[in-house]
Amino acid sequence: MSPQPTGGPQDPTPTTDFLTSAQVAGRLKVSRSTVLRLATAGRFPGAIWTGIGQIRRRGLRIPETAVTAYIAASLIPSTEESR
Repeated sequence: MSPQPTGGPQDPTPTTDFLTSAQVAGRLKVSRSTVLRLATAGRFPGAIWTGIGQIRRRGLRIPETAVTAYIAASLIPSTEESR
């Protein structure tokens, strides 16, 4: 029998899909600058700024789950549900 590999994680965590600010802007039907403002305000938990530099950052990656949660929180309940 061959030995089992050791040293690796026993419970691998699922990978998170990240979206660019342009992809998020398309889903929300807003401008890219609006997405950047929302991310700076902390509306997308887990967002990662990429690149270096204090004045101009090169990019932003936002977890797809954060975008889905933002959309769900932004929906207005129907009038029948609020009764």
